[in-house]
Amino acid sequence: HLVAYTAVATEELRAVLLQGQNDPDGALAAIRRALDTSLAEVGRARQAAGSARTDLEYDAAIRQRNNVMGTTAWIYFAQGRNEEAEGIARLGLRLAAEERTGGGTVAFWHERLAQALLGERRFEEAAASADEALAVLRASGAGESSVRTVLTQTILLQALFGRERWAEADRLAGGMRAATTGDRTARGMVDNPVLQAFLHLKNNRPGQARERI
Repeated sequence: HLVAYTAVATEELRAVLLQGQNDPDGALAAIRRALDTSLAEVGRARQAAGSARTDLEYDAAIRQRNNVMGTTAWIYFAQGRNEEAEGIARLGLRLAAEERTGGGTVAFWHERLAQALLGERRFEEAAASADEALAVLRASGAGESSVRTVLTQTILLQALFGRERWAEADRLAGGMRAATTGDRTARGMVDNPVLQAFLHLKNNRPGQARERI
């Protein structure tokens, strides 16, 4: 288990570094090695489960595979390979249901799916997937200023832009600012004067747009 864990972690790190060094082919090769190895390790750990130690190994293998899948989706999205990112997100949703890994995991994969659909310019579906992620997050007790919630709302905001739903986008952005008043980190993610000026302009408030500009 530790040999597999180390091999996966090494290839995942290699993929992130190569992506940062503008070597997309190298990044893809490394993350695919990490993904293949992590999927195989989940299968091996599942077969070996049944004791306290092997049950922990199985849980660790699932967690690591989910992390690798998340990195894979990020690399695909960063390289404009949005259909492949969508495929990883849908696989993540299927595995979350099969393995019953809980609301946080389901919300994460709905968020990744929304981002991939956004990249494909499938704005209606992206908004629906982001809404699903938000519903799961709220049911799981996530705060409105949590990083996961804010990131998902940002994807939803972009989907509303794609649909030219300016009034809805304006309400969402206002709600995000109100919900993050007491959280400096989250407020920094949403308090964007260019975004606010844009929404003022699209909602026929040129004077307020000029003030923000």
